[in-house]
Amino acid sequence: MTFTFPPKEQVIADFAARLACKSSVNDELYQIQSVQPRYSPCRKDPESLQPILISEMKPGKHHRGRKLLIRACTTPGRVSAAVATVVEDEKDTAVPLFLFNGHPESVQPVDQQIPDGSLCLIKEPFFKANKKKGVYCIRVDHITDIVFLSATDSQLPSCWRVPFISECSQEVRQLGNTFAKKGIWQAALYMYKEALRVATCSEDEQLANLNCALANLRLDAFEDALANAKKALEKDAENLKGLFRAAMAYYGLHNFDSCRDSLLALLAIYPDEPSGWSELKRVEARLLEQATGRYSFASMHNQLKTAPLIDCATYQGPIEVRNSPGRGRGLFLTEAVSVGDLLLCEKAFTYAYGLEKPQASDNVLVMSLDNPRPSNYCQTILSTQIQHRIRINPCSSRSILDLYSGTERTEPEPFAPGTGPAVDAFLVRDIVQFNSTTCPATSMDLMSVANPMYMAGLAYANKSFPGAGIWVKASYLNHSCLANCYCSFIGDMLIVRAAQDIPAGAELTIAYHAPRHFETYEGAQAPLADWQFNCRCALCARRLRTAAQVARKEHTFIRDIRKVFNLAPGEDLALLSAGCRTIDEQFWRAGGPKAFPCVEMCTTLFLQATCSMVVSGPASERIPVILAALRCNGFEIVDADSEFRVTKWGIVQNLMPTMIWVLYVNCKFAAPSYCPSVERLFRTVHTIMFGEDESFAEVFDKLLASPICKVATRI
Repeated sequence: MTFTFPPKEQVIADFAARLACKSSVNDELYQIQSVQPRYSPCRKDPESLQPILISEMKPGKHHRGRKLLIRACTTPGRVSAAVATVVEDEKDTAVPLFLFNGHPESVQPVDQQIPDGSLCLIKEPFFKANKKKGVYCIRVDHITDIVFLSATDSQLPSCWRVPFISECSQEVRQLGNTFAKKGIWQAALYMYKEALRVATCSEDEQLANLNCALANLRLDAFEDALANAKKALEKDAENLKGLFRAAMAYYGLHNFDSCRDSLLALLAIYPDEPSGWSELKRVEARLLEQATGRYSFASMHNQLKTAPLIDCATYQGPIEVRNSPGRGRGLFLTEAVSVGDLLLCEKAFTYAYGLEKPQASDNVLVMSLDNPRPSNYCQTILSTQIQHRIRINPCSSRSILDLYSGTERTEPEPFAPGTGPAVDAFLVRDIVQFNSTTCPATSMDLMSVANPMYMAGLAYANKSFPGAGIWVKASYLNHSCLANCYCSFIGDMLIVRAAQDIPAGAELTIAYHAPRHFETYEGAQAPLADWQFNCRCALCARRLRTAAQVARKEHTFIRDIRKVFNLAPGEDLALLSAGCRTIDEQFWRAGGPKAFPCVEMCTTLFLQATCSMVVSGPASERIPVILAALRCNGFEIVDADSEFRVTKWGIVQNLMPTMIWVLYVNCKFAAPSYCPSVERLFRTVHTIMFGEDESFAEVFDKLLASPICKVATRI
């Protein structure tokens, strides 16, 4: 199919009109919600590709082995998930360009991403066209398939090539400084690179490298910043700015040992440099966290007041990645741990926040013709962040590309020596879909005494989370309904603690979804289908072998009992008492909790205990009911002869803090000898579910003054 291109003036006018018309969101070109079938990014050196003109391109074809040299001829705009503009080739043939996976507006304004007049090279371009609808554009999905060129680049047509504004390195650096003062660091970096190119003496070269290092630090391009700083130090090994910027690049790469070494070298030469001492103190704190897992969790919470990006190092306990039979890879213990022990405190590879109310233009489901799973807004943001991080810090980003993506991969290296990174947008999107998670700013936000849902045990119900991220090491945690670990969040730090005593060699598991009431075996396995494994826990084994008729009988009994509690108004004491008697007469006569957890009965029994407080039943009768609820959740408890002790931990679920607190309140008045043990149990549950125990004393004191404690006091 051939395509006739309109005159450039008409293309620009049509583009401007459609860009300004907000009512045209249903236009296929300007509201593209699907992506092309998977194709690989170009991994070839641009100079090895042969030029092609726009008029020579074929609709619906990737022009392998070719490159398209273009110049932007309009101010760009954001259209759906793409940065859009009009570009022309050397023959003045114009066409819209759609660049997907560009920076979000908060990182780089759209008008700075492909500024009017930009000179670009598209590697192996794809021409998208629908002749019937008159829709056409050059579409770029992989951000490394577009290369921005300087006006002096030898690959450009001679008619576009112009001498640079100055051949004086100092003058060009001053132009870069003008952009730097305005915070336009991408433009500043361009000028500093040009200053480096035209440098004629070692001093100019060193100064340009130092300026490039600073700009790259501001752009989070830590690998390039380090390279620039090292180049500057080759000219003068004692240069203060070179040593400091190298140290900050190491810090950004989380290479804290090398950061400390650079700062010590700096301070040996400049002992009175205050920034060196302050940064040394900071990096030594990171090294301590990394080596021991000892954190100031109070400091983490304080940092949340400004942004949820926590300045902390990752701690990895006695864990390692191994093959998990039937489930790919998993995390395993190398030594035994006790309940509550810290196993992993990991900083997110990438993290997005403030996602509660995305802009209408951002709230797009990105669909793929070869992948039926849609990418939601959070995943689209994370995918974009990861692609840009791989592009600017390829060597330190290899770990993200090794995560599960849904299929076995035989892709070549993401970047080859001498050619730079080749970022595969489709691969990154798949990795994000399978490994990202939404999360609260902190787990305490959901289950704190300031949150009325804390006492209801329903904090996670219908909750939309303001953050999302990927944690590489934690992504290897596989699922079990009877998980032996629990994850919590403080900003972009994910904390994994043991939820029971775990022997060496055991695989660590978390619950991708908590056991749901009356869940069938098929229902429990359905959410795991994308990961291509079945849960083999004891609860699922019991679901599999339980006859449907028996399951229906159990469900009917529990539903009928819960209906009594849910429907009974607070003053209907007789109805509430009748519900409690039914449990006593039927459930316990049938044998009580079995060898497997019964989460439905756990919730029902706890409901009985709280309703008993309303009807002013004696605390001594409520304690056995709460203990029975814990046993139904898989706990094994010794409670005889004034002794209270947990001998085996069960499921740690959202209701746990409330259950243990209600148990403590009742023990305070009916079994005070249990109180120290129950308080220790409460502290451990708090530590597991919120990631830390530094806040426990404050929470405990607030709960002592809470309404439920006052209610118990009156009984």
